[in-house]
Order: sequence, then C-alpha cells, then structure tokens
Amino acid sequence: MGFAIALAAAAHAEGPERPPSFVGDVLPVLSKAGCSSSGCHSKPEGQNNFKLSVFSSDPRSDYEEIVSDAGARRVFPAAPEHSLLLRKATGELPHEGGRRFEVGSPEYETLARWIGAGMVYQNDADPELEGLSLEPDAVRAQPGQGGALRATAHFSDGSARDVTHLAHFSTEGELLELAEDGAYRVADARGGAVAVARYMGRVAVATVTVPPEEARPEADYAGFEVRNFIDAHALARWRELGLVPSAGCGDAEFLRRASLSLTGTLPAPEAARAFLADPDPGKRAALVDKLLLDPRWADHWAIKWIDLLRPNPDRAGV
Repeated sequence: MGFAIALAAAAHAEGPERPPSFVGDVLPVLSKAGCSSSGCHSKPEGQNNFKLSVFSSDPRSDYEEIVSDAGARRVFPAAPEHSLLLRKATGELPHEGGRRFEVGSPEYETLARWIGAGMVYQNDADPELEGLSLEPDAVRAQPGQGGALRATAHFSDGSARDVTHLAHFSTEGELLELAEDGAYRVADARGGAVAVARYMGRVAVATVTVPPEEARPEADYAGFEVRNFIDAHALARWRELGLVPSAGCGDAEFLRRASLSLTGTLPAPEAARAFLADPDPGKRAALVDKLLLDPRWADHWAIKWIDLLRPNPDRAGV
C-alpha cells in the first residue's frame, strides 16, 4: 500500500458540509469491491483499457484514470446514475468482473454522491488514517459458536469510524469460517485461529481460541525451558490450547535444521563433526549467532522475501 494511502485514505464521520472525496471515500469502496486487485483492473495490462494501481498504491494515477482518461467517459456529473463507473459495477452494462455491488447500496450511493458533488480528489479537512482495530480482538469460544467482528478505523483528529463493511476479512485453516461482513462461526473442533482485517493499508488481527475440555497438568510443561520472550508467548499459547511441546531434538538434527533455516545450506562435514564433538552447553546459541553473521543468511532470506512480495515477478522468484 502506498504511503499516501496508508496515511490519508479513509473517511471520518461524514457531515453535511463535507463532500465525498476520492481518497477518503471512493478508494475504500473500489478496494472492497476488488477493483484494485491484481486479478481485476490492477493487472499489468489493466482490463479493457482501464488500469488501476495495485491495492491503490498510486491514488493520483487512479483518480486521473477514472476522471480524465478515455475522454472522461467513465463519469457523468450531470447524471451520476448514468456513469459508466456505476453501470458496469452494478451489472447494468456487460462487465467481465460481474456485479460488484447493487444499485442503491451504500457503495453505490457513495460513488454517486462523489460524482454528483464534483469528484473531489481529497478534502483539506480529512484527517489521516492512523490505525485499525478489531473488536473483540480475542475470542474464546466453544465448538459451533458464532459471533461478529467489528473493524474500526482511527484517525488523527481523534475520531473513529466503523469500516466493517469496507474491510477485507480473511483467515486460514478449517477452524474458523469468516464472512465478508466480519461474521464468524467456529467449526466443531478445538484449537486456535487468527482472523485478519485489512483496510486501506492497515491491518488488525483477532485471535480465536477454542480451549480443550480439560486443562493439561502443569507437570506437562515442567521440562520446557523459557529462554526468550518468544518462548514465553509460545508457552502461554500452548497452555491455552492444551498443547504439549515436543521433545527436544539432538545436536545433529539441530545443526541441520538451523543451517537450512538460516542459510539454506547444509554444514560442511568438518564443521558438523566439530559441532557434534563440542561439549559446550551453549554451542547451539553460538551456532545461531555464527549463522546470522554468514553472508548466505542475507542472500537466503532476501530470496524468501522477494519470492513472497514479488516486486518484479519477471526477474525475481525461485
């Protein structure tokens, strides 16, 4: 998400003197409708001569594309309901992307008001988007229970706005069913899941825990040594979910796993023999420090991040 969007996009509570703006009101609607995704008008070649930036990263270019490009044929200020932008999105005219919202819906009314009000790019009085939160941010449920999450945008003037209807919700795994409006239902199972909400470059998460029927005895965790803050968080979560940490691995397995994870390579035979023969109880921590100083660590993880972010899919990725 572009810097301008992450700072400025999203509207605060609307008043009678404030016209809708492209940055504050229209971009969230287009984003929720999927218009700014790589599978629609944000493909490298666009779609039917209409191209938007990926995830609204270039709002000025998107504004010019809608308002000025193609002889300004996509908007009709004198009669907003006849604008190509609306008629395509509502399915009144053939649209390869299908119907994105209904006539008379809040999304439709927002775009129609913006077109009729003169298609303002950005209001000077619009506050900056500073954060996003989910309520509740921690859910403790039983199998089969349901509920709803509410996404709230927070702005630089201290105001807040319910943006649940404009946020993108997602989760992974089979424990949680999460709808586009934030409604959720827990499967007939136990465990943990995370619900993620995204709105104009901001992200909020909520944890969902379905605890075991009976808590495990504390003796099950007695052998686990907490060495850092990550271990402390992991142990707390294991207790919530009734999980027991696996037994520790041997030196040879640790050496192999650490080397592959950090540098993507296996240790040389002589290095492996020296590590296995070393009686120092702190040799594992020393090995990790050594691997983090290896130039291959930076190369290996740069490739991983490039493969994930794909800044240039024509030249990067393995």
